[in-house]
Amino acid sequence: MDKEKRDQCREEIANHIIFSNQVLELLDISRSRLNQYVNAGKIIPIVAAGRNTVYLREDIEAFKRDHLDKLDKDLRYRNK
Repeated sequence: MDKEKRDQCREEIANHIIFSNQVLELLDISRSRLNQYVNAGKIIPIVAAGRNTVYLREDIEAFKRDHLDKLDKDLRYRNK
């Protein structure tokens, strides 16, 4: 693979993955909460390597949209 193709491939991969520390920020959750979601099968890592776990960005964004945003709405409704 030539350098240009390799660089393209790296860029494409980088656009589709997210590391656990980025997941924590995006979802605004603790590491223990993330581990609970993973253990429950609600979030599935691509590669699990201790604290350097890699996730598919689309999966995390879908989880946020489908689960956390709904939870936020439910909490706001209850606090009215």
